[in-house]
Amino acid sequence: MEYNFTKAEYSRIIDFVKPGNILLYGKGDIGQLFLHWLAIQGLDGLVHGFAVTSMDGSFVCRNKPVFAVEQVAAMRPVPRVVICTNRYRQEMQQALAQAGFTGEQLLLTDLDVRRMELKRQRQKLKFQVHLAEHCNLNCRGCFHCSPLAEPELLSVEEYERDARRLSELFGGQLDSLELLGGEPLLHPQVKEFFRISRDCFPTGRIQLLTNGVLLKQMKEDFWQAMHDYDIVLACTEYPLNVDYRAIEAKAKEHGVRYMNFVLMRDEQGRKVLEHYHFDPKGGHDFRENFYRCYRSNFCIYLLHGHLYSCVLGGNLHHLKRYFHCDGMDLNEAANSIDIHKAGSAEEISRFMLRAMPLCAYCNLHDEKTIIHFERTRYELSEWT
Repeated sequence: MEYNFTKAEYSRIIDFVKPGNILLYGKGDIGQLFLHWLAIQGLDGLVHGFAVTSMDGSFVCRNKPVFAVEQVAAMRPVPRVVICTNRYRQEMQQALAQAGFTGEQLLLTDLDVRRMELKRQRQKLKFQVHLAEHCNLNCRGCFHCSPLAEPELLSVEEYERDARRLSELFGGQLDSLELLGGEPLLHPQVKEFFRISRDCFPTGRIQLLTNGVLLKQMKEDFWQAMHDYDIVLACTEYPLNVDYRAIEAKAKEHGVRYMNFVLMRDEQGRKVLEHYHFDPKGGHDFRENFYRCYRSNFCIYLLHGHLYSCVLGGNLHHLKRYFHCDGMDLNEAANSIDIHKAGSAEEISRFMLRAMPLCAYCNLHDEKTIIHFERTRYELSEWT
């Protein structure tokens, strides 16, 4: 594993960690990677444990205790907390503040730990796939560009061919698979994707990501298939006239695991979206963007037999077509890898570590804006 720290970044982290009594906020991949890096430096003994926003029944991670955020401020001496991601940083800081943590001993890391993840070559497969390109909500600023897509359903035969190829390459080893869109429930053969996915990947997490609007129309065989193939129902709970609690209860009734996929909320608890600014003129440093963006090598996207390191890049063709941005160069060969030509899982995993030239169309230099849910007006300004 390679770590690409500058001297200043390295010194900043080491100086913060050396006094000891460290808690890492978050016990996911990035938190565990940070602990691994500290172990290489011989400093993992200075880490007291992990802090989490909500306990999930796991009280130990990597032989370190796990604490609820409410416990942090009451600890004596007060621990030094490291937040080593920017994805949920605002929510993490708010949770600490609400728990009474002053923040005087808080280290925020972003680019440094993101580099660590990017340099981690995945051993298990992780990817997303659209069952339907279009959607029934058409949200303003959708980073999948689904409101701009023409109605298109994924061929069951194509998906089975691609899924079996990926299973062959990765020996059936799956980290996670997300069946989404667009809106995946628009596909009349959605149950077939459950069967194929679980047949190709007997273990690993498989999720159906949906806005839930169409769930009330789904028949008993849908819920039975969700249960039989161990598919997690992940609902993005929009501010709509949808009874998500009733959906959750129905999932429980059928033995289907349910999760709320709302990643960000405002102070009133309403869902908000991270607004990614696209720049059809391009010209931004694609390598810098790749390393700064948490989605690269994380939101890996399957599209017609090709894997992209980022779901945004795999969907910019909708924006290009709809707004006639003919100058955008989304060259498939330069930005994705053909899974049917790749010789091994290692070749694919290493490709995911390469910066995509189409990252030049993301304007990460502008401040990221947060927007509330509303329907699109189909104006280019909503995506730029």
